[in-house]
Amino acid sequence: MLVTVERYRAITGDQTTAASAVSALIEDATIELEEILDRPLEHGTRIERMIATRDGRLWPRATPITAATGYTIDGLSLLGVRTFDWPSGGVWPFTEAAGVDVTYSGGWTDATVPRCVERDIATAAYVLGHFDPPGIGAPPGAKSISVGDVSVTYGNGGAPGADARSAVLASVWSRRTLSYRYRVERGVGVI
Repeated sequence: MLVTVERYRAITGDQTTAASAVSALIEDATIELEEILDRPLEHGTRIERMIATRDGRLWPRATPITAATGYTIDGLSLLGVRTFDWPSGGVWPFTEAAGVDVTYSGGWTDATVPRCVERDIATAAYVLGHFDPPGIGAPPGAKSISVGDVSVTYGNGGAPGADARSAVLASVWSRRTLSYRYRVERGVGVI
């Protein structure tokens, strides 16, 4: 887990939620953030299919990279051992759409996760654990409610289209945390 129960409690001040529930909420919040960032966050060994950028680099999704047998770790990218053996002048030839399967280890641990990510995951876990879903009381956006034969009337815009839980979580992620989104632009990896 990227955020320990102790760090969750220190960040949120929540001392009453059971540790097992906190762990489950942290797991849910981490999964939500992984989907938004389009990358795995926790450290692990994985196999990933990658296509080299024009400069011959591979850009794994899980960073920081800690091990990649047969490759040189260069910051957030990998260079192939064969790079300089290629007769065309050193550019790694894996540009075909099929890519290359790479086994590597990467990601954060609770000791290496950036503080902004740790804080946002803890906050999101708190929100998930204390979120009062609509339906108990007035649904969001409702203009009038009848109880007999159940009727809800919304204003001109109709019922809200976004999932309320997702909307609440979207407000939790800081700009700094969102800057860790995985992307590769113009043939050069940017992570």
